[in-house]
Amino acid sequence: MVESEDKVTMPYQLDTICDSTVFGINDSAFFDKFSYDIEDLIDTGYIDLKKYASEVDKEELCGVVYRIDGSVFTKVIAEEEFAVFNFIRSKGTVTFAELKKKFKKADILDIVYTWCEDGVLFVV
Repeated sequence: MVESEDKVTMPYQLDTICDSTVFGINDSAFFDKFSYDIEDLIDTGYIDLKKYASEVDKEELCGVVYRIDGSVFTKVIAEEEFAVFNFIRSKGTVTFAELKKKFKKADILDIVYTWCEDGVLFVV
């Protein structure tokens, strides 16, 4: 299996976002709902999962695992970010106007700006 290269958004592309700007999500980004805080789980390093599961309270959180420059990062994300990621992945690519229409209460500009900078999303 050949690992696909992540698409990168240049800073000048973020400065020109308008309704017709098209966004995609990199294949390397994995997002899901987790029963534990994935940031805490990753920070602990090697652990006994059975012991960890019995000692830590379960909580449902959304999270994303992604890479930047060969390193892997994990973050807990808000439900609205999770929904945006799901929407983009299900459609393949979406315009900024589509995102604003679908997620009227979310700060879509902030979400796409942040996650393009982190390499999860990209401008097509």
